[in-house]
Amino acid sequence: MKKELYEKILNRSLRQTINLYFGDNSFIKIKNISHIRSKNSYLVNMTVYVSDIEKTFELLPDSLELVCQLGWKVINRKSNLILNYTIDSI
Repeated sequence: MKKELYEKILNRSLRQTINLYFGDNSFIKIKNISHIRSKNSYLVNMTVYVSDIEKTFELLPDSLELVCQLGWKVINRKSNLILNYTIDSI
């Protein structure tokens, strides 16, 4: 359930931010979210589908980190977030 909720928060609530950083109609698909007990963190595997490759690579990884952290604050209080991502074009 956390995977679907997090994906909806990113793609709906942060739609304008994603479009700004990655191009119009870009979206994020969450593959899975795993808890790492030794680090008290969550590992998020995702694919980012982008429409503007040049803009995306100018701003990576900071733009993706910012978007994901904003969405993560909504569903989780204090756990850290570790991102594992791939980029694909639309």
